[in-house]
Amino acid sequence: MTVDVADPIRSPVVALGAPVGGTPVLLVHGSTGTAAAFRSVARHLGQHRPCLGIEAEEVPPDLPAPSVDALARRYVRAIRHVRPDGPYHLAGWSLGGAIAWSMAARLRAEGDDVTLILMDTRPPVAGAEPTDHAEALCDFAETFSQAVGGRRLLVDPERLRRLPDEDRQYAEILRRFTDAGLVDPDDHGYVLGRARTAVALTVAVSAWQPEPYGGAVHLLVPERPGAVHQLVAGWSRHCGGAISARSVPGDHISMLEPANAAQLADALRRVVVAAEQPPPGEESLVAEPSEGCRRFGRKDPSLR
Repeated sequence: MTVDVADPIRSPVVALGAPVGGTPVLLVHGSTGTAAAFRSVARHLGQHRPCLGIEAEEVPPDLPAPSVDALARRYVRAIRHVRPDGPYHLAGWSLGGAIAWSMAARLRAEGDDVTLILMDTRPPVAGAEPTDHAEALCDFAETFSQAVGGRRLLVDPERLRRLPDEDRQYAEILRRFTDAGLVDPDDHGYVLGRARTAVALTVAVSAWQPEPYGGAVHLLVPERPGAVHQLVAGWSRHCGGAISARSVPGDHISMLEPANAAQLADALRRVVVAAEQPPPGEESLVAEPSEGCRRFGRKDPSLR
């Protein structure tokens, strides 16, 4: 499959791996907005079907952050440019799961078949206050430092809130990265762009309330901390279809890393292959039960 990105505006859809046949899996970015985190998974999954990443544009400091629904509308237009008709297989990691949810709801409303997969995406909490800039920036610092350095850099949001403005907050995080040996000063411009995007997306998702979704939802949950039941309970409040859950190795970050990528790719492949089979009577389209997987409505002692 060849990706046509002939739009005059840069497409958010990027090819991950060599073109192969079949219905593509669309992997929706996490908080930093880049699809690069999926490359190890796509290396395995792409042996069987196309893998396309969806990336966010950097958010300029002088423009308001886009909402989740605005991002979903843009991404749906972009994937229809590449693939005008369904079915669509959408998999969102981290806060990308919220964007994938909104995309899936829109595609289903337009009459398309959708497979929706959430990879360690926290459900929204009703009535919760939106995340502020300092807290979102601290979340970025923790996630980014683990991804590039293998250890979490913990920053107190209150310390950032005492600084005079957001520019000083960003400068403090960049200083902390440099002092920890995580970022070279020559890379500050790139990291600042990723930080601004992450903060904008985190704040947007924290204010998002999902529309009810009538299709099946598939959760891929890392073994650490292994909060399968909490995630199922949270998402079931918004889902009118069946929910399946499968445990995969790693934690929120390492589930995508090379050591665990093959297992995550296999879990994605199983869900997608099952979704492409004819519906067996009245049963929902979910991955076959196995260790670490539960088909709701049937008991699986491995997740008790």
